[in-house]
Amino acid sequence: MTDYGQSPRLIVLGAGYVGRCVADKALRRGWRVSALTWNQDDARALLAAGVDPVVTGPIHNREWHGALSPAGAWVLNCVGSGRGGLEGYRQSYLEGMRSAAEWASRGGGARAVVFTGSTSVYGQGNGRWVSEKDEATGGGERGKILREAEDRLLDDPTVARRRMILRLGGIYGPGRAFLLQRARLPELLLDSSDHVYLNSIRLEDICDAVLTVFQNDSGMKEAGVLNAVDDEPTLKSDILAALHARLGELGLLDAETVPPRRRSAERPNRRISNSLLKELYGWRPLYPSWKDGYADLLDNLAAPESPR
Repeated sequence: MTDYGQSPRLIVLGAGYVGRCVADKALRRGWRVSALTWNQDDARALLAAGVDPVVTGPIHNREWHGALSPAGAWVLNCVGSGRGGLEGYRQSYLEGMRSAAEWASRGGGARAVVFTGSTSVYGQGNGRWVSEKDEATGGGERGKILREAEDRLLDDPTVARRRMILRLGGIYGPGRAFLLQRARLPELLLDSSDHVYLNSIRLEDICDAVLTVFQNDSGMKEAGVLNAVDDEPTLKSDILAALHARLGELGLLDAETVPPRRRSAERPNRRISNSLLKELYGWRPLYPSWKDGYADLLDNLAAPESPR
């Protein structure tokens, strides 16, 4: 029987926007945290926060394998899409997962592995509710790459006994609130791509879901998929209209701060259920709707700047 010791050990592969948040919350709980990131600025911030070691480099190559040991660790693969179009997407997600799976298998297997995928793989329409049992054949070529990456993890028990995919909805939070940028335009322009349901999740709720899934061994026993979204899918057009009205009340409409918008591609129109994550793990979002999630972001925009 493996002795995991008193202090849990977490390895974050791809410690960017989501990964840094998870690392920070884990450190606050007294966990030992290591990380892999390609970004030098993120590496410096992680080291300053107490993450050790921090390894720099792309996940898809194998040079980092000897610097981190997966044995007995909780491993989070939350790489971003990278750069370079479709090929960059393939390198980060599919080749990255192949590299990570090979590393974990050769190292004797991790305690558990979580991969943050995307609800973009669901292509259903007509506003229907979608669960993990529904087919995931949406997202075009990028969706296909994500599903291949998911399968690489789910089909290989040598990586870890517990292997879980968290399909994340649209991520927003401090420093990442794209809808607020659009809503700040003096005139709100909507098109057909805006009249679809948004399935969102705030950054802090992602981090809480990841740590909850790791710590609760009684949830998913081996391998499977979980949707991580908030409780209230809402039409994007309704959210934009409400934010625009609120920003107008606050006197914060400003065309100069918002880049010109290119028309969005048509998006699938479905409402995604988080019931399984709740049922298996007792997880509840701190921000159950976009109204909760944007409240303090609006307050921060309205707060006067501190004197220098």
